[in-house]
Amino acid sequence: MDRISAAGRSVFAVALALACAVTAIGVAHGLGQTRDRVQLQLKWVTQAQFAGYYAANPKGFYAAENLDVIIRPGGPDIVPEQVVAAGGAQFGLGWLPSLLATREQGAPLVNIAQVFAFSGMRQLAFKTSGIRGVADLRGRKVAVWFGGNEFPLLSTAKPAADSHAIWELAEKKR
Repeated sequence: MDRISAAGRSVFAVALALACAVTAIGVAHGLGQTRDRVQLQLKWVTQAQFAGYYAANPKGFYAAENLDVIIRPGGPDIVPEQVVAAGGAQFGLGWLPSLLATREQGAPLVNIAQVFAFSGMRQLAFKTSGIRGVADLRGRKVAVWFGGNEFPLLSTAKPAADSHAIWELAEKKR
């Protein structure tokens, strides 16, 4: 596993988690029956991080579990947790803070697995900006894509002070 990047291990872990979930469904329904159609809502558009979900179909992993998996690409205005909560998909891929916020609003969602030991979200600034930490954001405009991506950024400011007093939060247009 030393030769596999952290991103590669993460994709493998997510694929394994989905495989476990679909295996449980397949065992419950038995073999040889009509395949159950389920939809998987991605967080973002089709790209390498989701390769395992796409590769599982031609490899026969879904069919072996009596599943017909429809993969729905995400996008800038698609929040998987909201899609699943509204019944548009049975599974979704998203960040844990977004799931927790959606559950806090009353959606009966269940977290099957988290494959990251640490958040994949990062705040970046140009070196020339002089920003070296959260305190350096005071009085600055900070942009983030909403739809669940804002929660790690907001929690970053909590130890320093009320986030609204520290910076002006602007939704990044996609």
